[in-house]
Amino acid sequence: MRASLQLRLGQQLAMTPQLRQAIRLLQLSVQELQQEVHQVLESNVMLLADDGSSESGETDVAEATAESDDNANADDSGDFDLDHDGLADDWPESSSADNWQDSGFDIMENMAAAEGGIREHLLWQIRLSGFSADEQAVAEAIADGLNDDGYLTESLDDICKALEVDAETGERVLHRVQAMDPPGVGARNLAECLAAQLRLLPPSRKRDVALELVQADLEQLVRADAEKLAQQLGRSVDDVRAALDLVRSLNPKPGTAVAGQKTEYVIPDVLLVKREGRWRAELNAAVTPRLKLNEQYARMLRQAATRSPQMQAQLQEARWLIRSLSVRNDTLIRVSQAIVDRQQAYFDQGETAMSPLILRDIAEEVELHESTVSRVTANKYLHTHRGTLSLKYFFSSQIPARDGGRSSVAVRALIRRLIDQENSSRPLSDQKIAAILTDEGIQVARRTVTKYRESMRIPASYDRKGSGNRRPSSPER
Repeated sequence: MRASLQLRLGQQLAMTPQLRQAIRLLQLSVQELQQEVHQVLESNVMLLADDGSSESGETDVAEATAESDDNANADDSGDFDLDHDGLADDWPESSSADNWQDSGFDIMENMAAAEGGIREHLLWQIRLSGFSADEQAVAEAIADGLNDDGYLTESLDDICKALEVDAETGERVLHRVQAMDPPGVGARNLAECLAAQLRLLPPSRKRDVALELVQADLEQLVRADAEKLAQQLGRSVDDVRAALDLVRSLNPKPGTAVAGQKTEYVIPDVLLVKREGRWRAELNAAVTPRLKLNEQYARMLRQAATRSPQMQAQLQEARWLIRSLSVRNDTLIRVSQAIVDRQQAYFDQGETAMSPLILRDIAEEVELHESTVSRVTANKYLHTHRGTLSLKYFFSSQIPARDGGRSSVAVRALIRRLIDQENSSRPLSDQKIAAILTDEGIQVARRTVTKYRESMRIPASYDRKGSGNRRPSSPER
């Protein structure tokens, strides 16, 4: 082998800073975009929030200086008269009866928690349980020592010593906490957690055997060998099997029953409106950031004898951001309108009329790459008369049908409608539903029906029998 030189011609996309910024803004949700713009407005004096007015919104420097001088000369003595300014009534004299001065008043008592969780859920119950001062302190310390699964990770002895209470009081409080919602919270191990849940059930032979099981040998319990367990406990095999079923119904991680995530609010990026008999997509102007150049600073920079490199860089950054936002808005509305055009029947008739759609279809129509369409539709929402839906919701695979094809969303809606209309005494099996859909020209297998039914959290036919009050869940949007 020997070294050689070769000349090749080719095209390659250069990732300029402007292009990187435009791509990053495309995939931001409206909340993230607002935060991004807010941070830039605080750091870049060349940018202003555009409120839609034609004026620049800036006060002339000379006028602002003159106004400040007039205010400074308004009172030659330099004294600030509260009565003259009408502010005296806003500062009442402090009173010893004021709640803010009361040593027993907790100013955080009525403050909303930053986020929900097992600790906040327990503290709410503890404060309503009639504990004494010492008992409440122990209970709150137990709540502070829980992990996400609801187990007590701190030593109860250490808690009692730190609060200077006896061990008997600590055990008594712990048992009361374990009886709160969710049952079994505050347990120190799995056996104690299961036993606490069982003690809250009505007395029965099955419950008593289950208590013996969880307190005897958890390893044998995991193997679920009913015969060995029956021989070990001196119980009948039927009693042990019934007790095993009862134990399986318990929650080994009670803390997970309480959601600990913050509430997330969805803000639609695009609005659906009907104009001249056709559905159209429009940007949500109320939440779409709009920026403009600060003409006053830009004029000062142009007129300066020596231009500041920092101000020049901020001006360039401002122009890039305004351009990137314009490209983002234009791309978002083009993609949204293309989706709306493809799903006109859905907006008129509902889920059963949803058309199959993939990223490639929209990419070819708006002449963009599939990855760009994916970025545009990520974390973006469309507000419609059928609810606020994710743009990703309108993309669904195609199921072969006699009329060319049905979307998976439409097939799910048909399955849900068939189950809603079935006779509760003779519910439709998955095989029967597949046969009905096949007769209607939709080629779907039984396992596909089962997958769609389970995704909608609809019970199987043998669980639906005789239940006339079921409500199948709506599909994920």
